[in-house]
Amino acid sequence: MSTEREDIARLTAQVEALLERVMQLEGQVYRLMESPTVEAEAFVLRDERAEVRARLDIRDHATRLTFYDSIGHERLHIGLHADGTPDVSDLSR
Repeated sequence: MSTEREDIARLTAQVEALLERVMQLEGQVYRLMESPTVEAEAFVLRDERAEVRARLDIRDHATRLTFYDSIGHERLHIGLHADGTPDVSDLSR
């Protein structure tokens, strides 16, 4: 059976470990806040129902911004093909 002193020592060690982790996370947050650049393979914009309404990504070496209607159908593509030629596709028809 542990003594009160052992319990206090164990709890103190746990609190110190938690404080160390909080300081590490705080440093990560500050580094993220200082960075003016956000990087990702894709960006997805969702509405209040969590439905995808727009997506910016690279597919087959082509950059594309796609817009979706309220039921999830692709309606408009704006982008550049892999060779650099522009593309605008109205899919609403």
